[in-house]
Order: sequence, then structure tokens, then C-alpha cells
Amino acid sequence: MAGKKELEAKRKKLQDMDSGGDMADEIAKINTQLAALEGGGSSDDEFLGTDITQEDYDKSSSMFAVAGEFPAVFGRPSVYVKDGVTKNSFVFPFHVPAPGYEASFEDDGLLWAGREPKSAWKLKEYLEALGVTTSLDKDGKIQFKPADVEGKIAKVAYVVEGTYMGEDPNTGDMVEMKSTIAKATTVLPISAKTENLDV
Repeated sequence: MAGKKELEAKRKKLQDMDSGGDMADEIAKINTQLAALEGGGSSDDEFLGTDITQEDYDKSSSMFAVAGEFPAVFGRPSVYVKDGVTKNSFVFPFHVPAPGYEASFEDDGLLWAGREPKSAWKLKEYLEALGVTTSLDKDGKIQFKPADVEGKIAKVAYVVEGTYMGEDPNTGDMVEMKSTIAKATTVLPISAKTENLDV
């Protein structure tokens, strides 16, 4: 994962370039990565709680098709905070190293999972893929230790999202073109074998 100094330098560069707020999403992503590097103030024995019951967790299942997956090392997840406001989700930082996996592909990224029943499927998918066990808090809600995630290796699945208007190289006409930008979507066990789907 990128270090604190590297991320701070990148944020400063984006802030200097950002005259009209165009870089706000990228700056927010870096702020979240910095917060995740600091561990969200959690100790190794601290649990992160949810609003998910055991029943909701058990009946949840994945909702993603996979376009490609890459081995990644995970950092310590934390509760997502944006502009000083605590959100109802967790952020899972990860790093996909380039050497030995796919030429010129390297990524520092973040994945989000909710803390409520409607998003139990995603949190369950992440934690199971990472081999992290859960327990119940005093109110019977799912909880897990961020320290149990840190340093784990799993695959991050990417999908190619959306379309855009671009110039057809043969005709010069403006046509709808498929995006080539991949977005991290979920976590898979390191041993997972999937088809490479062009979604």
C-alpha cells in the first residue's frame, strides 16, 4: 500500500490542481486511505460492529459478476468517515502489487461494505474471502476485528463499468463506446478460479 508521505504528497498535488472541485472524489479517496493507514484508532482487540443479525448474514449471497481478479494485500478496515461525518459503512484498504501478476497493473484501492442488514451480503463476502471470523456483540449483532483483516491476502475482483461517447476511429462519428476503466468490486478467496467476463 502507498505510504502516508506518498499519499499526502499526491493529495497536495491534486488540491493544487483542483480549481473547480473536479478532484474532490480523488481527494476523498486519498483521505480515506490515509485514515485507513492510521487504523481508524482501533486496537488489535477492538471489534467493528454492524446492524446485521446472524440470520441476515447467513442468508446473504454475492451480487457481482467478475471481469478479472488480482491478488491483493489488505490493510486494516475502519468505519468510513467523510468530511468528519461517520457513515454507515466500512472501508477496506488494499494493495495489488504489479510484479508477477499482470504486466503494468498495480493498484491501491478501497472497497466499501455496509453495516446494515441490506448490505450483509457484501460484508459476508469480504470476510469469508479473507478468512475472517465473526462473533456476536451483546445485542446479537455481527462484529469482527479489523486486526484479523490486516495483512490478509485475497483476490480483488474488477469489472469494466459503463459506456461513454467517443469518436469511431473508422468513421469519425461520435458513437457510444464501452469503457475500459476497471473498478474494484469485491473480494474473492485467493484460491478462487473464475471466468474472465467482459461485463
